[in-house]
Amino acid sequence: MTQPYQKHLFVCTNALQSGGVSCGNSQGKKFCQIAKATLRDEFPLGKRHLFRVSSSGCLGKCSEGPMAVSYPDGAWWTIRDEEHMREIVRSLG
Repeated sequence: MTQPYQKHLFVCTNALQSGGVSCGNSQGKKFCQIAKATLRDEFPLGKRHLFRVSSSGCLGKCSEGPMAVSYPDGAWWTIRDEEHMREIVRSLG
């Protein structure tokens, strides 16, 4: 099977029901939406299909969140703010 994407970025959106520290309780969903919009708005149509942004369940680093990880390179990020999320997406291509 061939690789469908060159890189796949996962943004954790897992929210703890207790309201404790988690990516979903630290704007994870908002950052995932920003990542998808950045890919759509800033990558040329001919290149956009090479990359994918998806929300994910828990990445196991709640205390460091909100978190993102890209595959196949295995790069991890603690997302600082909206502009940092955009920079992460831009770094994919």
